Amino acid sequence: MFLDCICGSTTGELGLLGLYINEHNVTLINQTLETLTEYCQGPCHENQNCIATHESNGLDIITALLLTDINPLGQRRMDLVLELKNNASKLLLAVMESRGDSENAERILYNMNPHQLVDVAC
Repeated sequence: MFLDCICGSTTGELGLLGLYINEHNVTLINQTLETLTEYCQGPCHENQNCIATHESNGLDIITALLLTDINPLGQRRMDLVLELKNNASKLLLAVMESRGDSENAERILYNMNPHQLVDVAC
C-alpha cells in the first residue's frame, strides 16, 4: 500500500505512474524498493508470497515501474530513472529467488510478455 501511495497509482492508472515520480520522492521510492528486496531475500518464501499476492497489486506496480516511461524526470535525470528501474528489477528477482515453483514468476509474466522483458534489459 505504501508503494502504491508514494507512486501515485491510487488513481488506478498505472500508465500515469511516471507523472507522479519526481526528484523529491524518487529517493524514498528507491529506498522502499531496496527495503522490500531485503524483505524477500534469504530467500524468505513467506515474504515473497506476501509481495506477490497482496491485494495492493505490488507486482503490478513494480512491473509498471519497469515498463513505464518515467517522465518528466527521465528528461532531466535519466540516472535517477535507471536507478529506479534497476531497483525494481532486483525486487522482481528477489520475489522469484530460490523457489521450487514458478507461481511468482507466472504472476510477474502475467502483465509482462517476454519481448517487453528483453526490451527493458537492452
